[in-house]
Amino acid sequence: MAGVEERVKGYFKECMEANEEVMGMREVSGPYLDSNGICKYLNKSIATLYRFLRMRNGIPAHRIRGRWLFIREEVDEWIKNR
Repeated sequence: MAGVEERVKGYFKECMEANEEVMGMREVSGPYLDSNGICKYLNKSIATLYRFLRMRNGIPAHRIRGRWLFIREEVDEWIKNR
């Protein structure tokens, strides 16, 4: 019975992670953040984020396969130098 419980727990965890990814609710602890993750990290709206992207010396970002990705260390350095 323990094997079944472990499989169910694993399946549940996979479903939750997939849901978090779709909903943009990934935890903000990794080095790479998507648009929703960086908004959560900075406590800013998505509109403010896009304004930061348009600025001359705006927030450092990388466009990969049509998605904006942010490296936490680069963003922290950008904040320090503003």
